[in-house]
Amino acid sequence: LPDRPRSFIEKIKLPTFSGKLEAWPDFLKTWSDITGPEKMTEAVELLCIRQHIPQEAVELLDGVQNMETAWKRLKRKYGDRDLMILHVTKRLNGVSLSGPLYEQVEKLAIECERAVTLLNHLKAEALLKNDFELVARLSSKLPGNLLLSWDTSCTERGGESPASWPHFLTWLRNQREVAHFARLRSLTKDGSGTGAKGGGDNRNGAATLVCFKCQAVGHAARECPHPPTQDMFTANAGRFQTEEEYKAER
Repeated sequence: LPDRPRSFIEKIKLPTFSGKLEAWPDFLKTWSDITGPEKMTEAVELLCIRQHIPQEAVELLDGVQNMETAWKRLKRKYGDRDLMILHVTKRLNGVSLSGPLYEQVEKLAIECERAVTLLNHLKAEALLKNDFELVARLSSKLPGNLLLSWDTSCTERGGESPASWPHFLTWLRNQREVAHFARLRSLTKDGSGTGAKGGGDNRNGAATLVCFKCQAVGHAARECPHPPTQDMFTANAGRFQTEEEYKAER
């Protein structure tokens, strides 16, 4: 087969580094994969990399004449493993949840999955497995009814480490699946088929409230006349508010 033309490097654009620590490993690998086969001269590669990194990183390369020195300086700034681990865990600990319940669950699940992926890449996934304090901090951010569901799950699981990170992650993934259907239900209520303008008992065009505790129609959870029971908290469909109910409670 003939050698690939050098225009190949134009067909697949060189990656641009955002300056975020968590983006460094992917940037470094992608850059090497694309430029390696092209066998660019150091002068050309230095020119290219200066065009694909933030200004503060460009300043690190002032006076640099070869790629070996360039990579050393960039890796010292952005490739420190311990610093990346601290950055990932700090972001996870600081996650803030707001909005309807399904949005809170989705956001927390996404942040946890992101941290797992990045720490696996750094070969530091073991940091999470026995971090019971992290599980406690994250679960405490959940709304009351979901927190009760988590506590119930731990109680039912039993064993020596019922509130472990693997168990929390599995539970959260399940809650995210439920949240997905809650989001679909909310979107359906906003549509023309069964929502605010969809007929049925909703003749006045008002948003229908669905109580997330007892699943009855016509009142919000704060006005629920029924005392809480275990079934209310273990039934998946009863753990999420509709968009209309969330707005009504603000």
